Amino acid sequence: IKSEIAKSENKEWTLEDTASSLGVAEITVRKDIALAKEIENDPSIKESKNKREIINDCRDLFEDYFPKYTWKDLEFNITYTKDDYKIIISKIKKNRNIEIKICEEILDIQRQLKSDFRKFKRNREKNRKEHSGSYHELMTFYYFQEECITLNPKLNDLFATSIFIPASRSFFASLQKNIFSFLAQNIEIDTFVKDFGSSYESAKNLYNEFGISKNKSSISKKISEIMNKILNGNYEYKDEKDWINSNYGKINLSNASSGQQEALPMLLIFYIYSFRRVNNLTFYIEEPEAHLFPTSQKHITQIIALLYNNGADNFITTHSPYILTALNNLILAYDIKEKKGSKAIDSIVDEEMCINFDELEAYTIENGVLISIKDKEERLIGINIIDSVSDDFSNDFDKLLSISMKDD
Repeated sequence: IKSEIAKSENKEWTLEDTASSLGVAEITVRKDIALAKEIENDPSIKESKNKREIINDCRDLFEDYFPKYTWKDLEFNITYTKDDYKIIISKIKKNRNIEIKICEEILDIQRQLKSDFRKFKRNREKNRKEHSGSYHELMTFYYFQEECITLNPKLNDLFATSIFIPASRSFFASLQKNIFSFLAQNIEIDTFVKDFGSSYESAKNLYNEFGISKNKSSISKKISEIMNKILNGNYEYKDEKDWINSNYGKINLSNASSGQQEALPMLLIFYIYSFRRVNNLTFYIEEPEAHLFPTSQKHITQIIALLYNNGADNFITTHSPYILTALNNLILAYDIKEKKGSKAIDSIVDEEMCINFDELEAYTIENGVLISIKDKEERLIGINIIDSVSDDFSNDFDKLLSISMKDD
């Protein structure tokens, strides 16, 4: 991003320009899109922040995502636009810091929502005999979102939540109850890993409350069942430690397999957020397949599909042909369901896991350029991309087999 901003000579870049023209590395594109989502997020409403505090938070967020040393000597102008809303982040060479401008439309709405949320919270607490606990605090804000979006659908984007799920999730397995104390220390650690650690810790604390809730949706129940298949047991958070209970006994997460350690933090986040009913949630998932057997990779894909059908958007980076093949199965199931009805697929694929090809985009990165791998004729993710992996292995095998069959 540093080199591309330098080339721009103070050109104004939109988010769409950044995603399509930079294309230099998948992490840059993910960070840029995640930043745009995060800037529009909801803490300013819950915490009643003023304009200066919001702008300072945006500045801190930008510098967390893109360290100052990468741009301190550059000029740039980045514009995030969504419908009538606009946020501009700019810098000129003579200034050391970035300047952030948030359009008045966003600030006006934010001021009104701050007032409305305080009233909503008071009324909800007054009408409930029990309103304590993390579960009820979280649901209060979700219900407020639902009410606001019902009255004004344009507010959906302003309540957007983005969850970045990094690779190397097994990092947290050895920390367990010490995650917050570790994150509080002045140790240089990637912002995305730190944020995910906080989300994971919150998810563990919420798990028992959500787990015993009688308001489980169909999606939540199905995700819980698939979780158990992937973990090969039931998750339990007890005495501030993570446990997996299986038919073979009880094991602490720190002693579990690398696949279980890698999958659990991601699965807990998925499960907790499956209780959300508002269409304004985006997951950014790095390598969902990490350390998992192919069958478990299929199960992970099914959970992502369930979340998609529950209104969540998903931005995935993967190196696994199994993930792509699993997605193709769900795409094909959708097309069969549309033509022949749900009964035609119900013994193979749950209809809540079907994926509409027209709502999916798929790319590979070649020489720094994003290239679509959607096969519009077959209505699948490019078969050639998937087959090329196995073809490479097969070609080597055929050559070796040919050598072995030759007479000495």
